[in-house]
Amino acid sequence: MSTATYSTKRQIAGFPLSAWSFGVRNWAAMMLALYLAFWLQLENALSAAVCVGILSLPTRGQAAEKAFWRLLGTVIGIAAGFVIAGVFNQLREPFIIAYAAWLGLCVFVARFFDGNRAYGAMLSGYTVSLVAITQIDAPQNVFSTGVNRGAALAVGVIAVAFVNDLLGAPEVFPQLRDKIIRTQRRVGGFVSDALRLGPPPDAAVGDLLKDVVALRADVNAMPTEGPMGGGRASLARVAIAAMVQQIGVARATSAVISRGGNAGRRIGESWSTTLSHPESPQARELRASLRSELGTERADPERLVAVSGAMLLLDRDRVARNAIRDLEQGQSRRFGMRLPTYSSYEVALRDALRAFAGVTLVGLMLSLSNWPQVSFVLALMSGVLAVSSGLPDPRGFAKAACIFVPIVALLAGVIKFLILDGTDQFPLLAMALAPVVITASLLVVSNKQALYMFGFLTLVFVPALLAPSNPQDYSPLAFLTTAMLAWLAMLLLFLAHTLLWPTSDAMRRRWIMRSARIDFQRAMAGRDHARAGLTSSFRAADRIATYAGLNIEEIRDRREADTHALLWLAEASTAARRAHEAIARVHSADARQAQRAISTLHAMDASALRAEAGRLLGGTDAAALHSDRLRAAVAMIWMAGLIEQNRALVVALKMRRKP
Repeated sequence: MSTATYSTKRQIAGFPLSAWSFGVRNWAAMMLALYLAFWLQLENALSAAVCVGILSLPTRGQAAEKAFWRLLGTVIGIAAGFVIAGVFNQLREPFIIAYAAWLGLCVFVARFFDGNRAYGAMLSGYTVSLVAITQIDAPQNVFSTGVNRGAALAVGVIAVAFVNDLLGAPEVFPQLRDKIIRTQRRVGGFVSDALRLGPPPDAAVGDLLKDVVALRADVNAMPTEGPMGGGRASLARVAIAAMVQQIGVARATSAVISRGGNAGRRIGESWSTTLSHPESPQARELRASLRSELGTERADPERLVAVSGAMLLLDRDRVARNAIRDLEQGQSRRFGMRLPTYSSYEVALRDALRAFAGVTLVGLMLSLSNWPQVSFVLALMSGVLAVSSGLPDPRGFAKAACIFVPIVALLAGVIKFLILDGTDQFPLLAMALAPVVITASLLVVSNKQALYMFGFLTLVFVPALLAPSNPQDYSPLAFLTTAMLAWLAMLLLFLAHTLLWPTSDAMRRRWIMRSARIDFQRAMAGRDHARAGLTSSFRAADRIATYAGLNIEEIRDRREADTHALLWLAEASTAARRAHEAIARVHSADARQAQRAISTLHAMDASALRAEAGRLLGGTDAAALHSDRLRAAVAMIWMAGLIEQNRALVVALKMRRKP
């Protein structure tokens, strides 16, 4: 789920004009989709209207990206439906079990993606229910149902694209560019305060990382906004990755400077003032001074670490500013960079098992009734089960759906039986839907999660329950039956999320911490070189952001300690990667020395690391400026400082390594 933040200027009834424009676009696209579906005489015109409701996103890029993955997921799902229906023809129970297995597989795969990619994977799973499960007793209709669904989906996508272009839907790029500029200023202020005032609170670091990581969601939508979109997205990724690394380096460097007492504080204040104006002559002088100091023979080790951190901050600030400058100038460059995200195998497995077990149990139970209409319950329940599995609080969503769906059904009933009241005039249908669709769209762009869910469910369920057709069916019994079955599907959804392998935040917390430890162990063992560079810190930052989104009440007592541990593990992993890379270069011709240095690193002994760094620095002179030997020594000293900073965590990590 995503919401948009709109300007508070020029409001009508408490909503900005841009939100009203979004509502009008949604209504126009939904009416156009319905009109085209009627004109083309599609059997399932409501699918086109529901498609528009699902694609109700504020910007052109977001809607286009979701439409692409929706089309791809539908094609894969239709093909899977044909295969399952062909293999298990007239075999109801094996048919249901095969569909449940396919849905579970798709849910499992979706958990390793994010955003609309995950939605496309889930859609490829539950499309089978819409194509094949609803025709479980008439398998000869599966092909025509699949073709009709594909056609209705295409009509909905075309309607959304046409209306967005015609009415000038905003693009993601200008909004994301402004967000990145504002975030970069926040990061610059954070770096300045960290150097001047000392190590910042862990909670402040976590909150800032969460805001920076959140920018990635909009980046994925930019490639759909024309030929320059891909290059702009690449620049945005570079800026985001650089800001993430700035935050980590600033925190670690401030800790080193603070160990220098009053002298360290004076150095930090001086560097902070200079780094606040990176294009000034003083900043250029600082760079030259730092480079010269790195080449000084037998410099103080702690000073070397601080200088190295300052140089790294300057470098990452330069990278971020250059990328932002190119974005401001409308340029497009491709770097081939990706921002890896955190995914939990355990969460994916539990979600997949829940989807498989829930669909199997509900399907087999409903099949005993021999009532054809219950296939609608299974199709709806399994579809929402798949989509809600990717939400932060799927049980909360199911609970809200149980409350909101009856309200939405009441709205649909008022439109159908009080406003339309037996008419078949399309203009009257359009006017009757206008207030509901526009109001729901306003709720979708609200920053309140409950209002968003109600608005989204209204956009999807009102056309689904209204079931526009030509001629229109006005049977009260049929409408009431459909509404009750929809509510039953939401109730079964809530029971599935509550009873079938529910994933608590305490479990998520345990798996997040274990994932961080595993990444640290990989880095210490030298098996993680491919993640070095600008993207090395992003997955750790995404993990910290995921942890920050967990329920505070459930893990309140451990939040502060966990956040500190996650930040420490991220910094230590980065230092270990740098050390391994530098050691490999320094001792490329001497395997014994390389193994000795790696063993020292792996032992996590601060004194031994400092001694090894001293041996490396013993051969460093002014001509060895920025040498691999110096980099290896700095990485080891940095690692030693991190170990001394959190000895209790290091002892715990050593205990876990013992057989």
